[in-house]
Amino acid sequence: MPTNIAHFDLTGQRALVIGMETAAGAAIAAAFREADATTVVAGTDQGDAAQAGTYVEHARTELGGLDIVVSASDQFMAKPITETTDAEVNQLAEENFLKPFRVARAAAPVLAQSEGGGRLIFVTHILGERGVAHTSAYGAMHAGVQSLVRSLAQELGPQGTVVNGISLGWMDWMQDRLDPDDDEAMRATRFPIMKRAGSAEEVGPMAVWLAGSGVGYVSGQVFAIDGGLLQHL
Repeated sequence: MPTNIAHFDLTGQRALVIGMETAAGAAIAAAFREADATTVVAGTDQGDAAQAGTYVEHARTELGGLDIVVSASDQFMAKPITETTDAEVNQLAEENFLKPFRVARAAAPVLAQSEGGGRLIFVTHILGERGVAHTSAYGAMHAGVQSLVRSLAQELGPQGTVVNGISLGWMDWMQDRLDPDDDEAMRATRFPIMKRAGSAEEVGPMAVWLAGSGVGYVSGQVFAIDGGLLQHL
């Protein structure tokens, strides 16, 4: 098999995708299957953050081990900080940070047993890197996930696990997130260099590369799929 194709072949790899109810999670699971990985999926709406790690154990038992784990949970909220309640912040923390954290904690020892080296992938959002008004709580949780990528790459590297992230920009399933009368919010649609929203199908190939042999010497990185939006925000 030519080298460039082999890097996108996941035959024999055992994958768990958590966050199947999100467009990104569903696209990644579909891309893994197309690349011939044996894939188990779970929706994060099945339980609270304290249960997120159980998905890893269930998949490990079903597949006899895991080589790839993806965390793709996401819950959006845009609100002025003065109107944001503690309950809302706690809910965002549960969905957007604690679930990925607990998945990673459960996945680390399992991925350490992967013969070819484990792959841990987080789906996050560019608002964790760039600020937009009224997204302080949402962005802070994704900033935490991006920091988790960098820290875990250091911590899990010695066991052979590669850790990376995919940071989403303005995607075509996010129309309900923007108020057309809010000029600050509409920057997300005006500023992408490619002048369009991204699609779920554009997320899968990046995840396959990060899960495959082609990722090579790359770890601790967060790759933006944003049509160039970060160059303006």
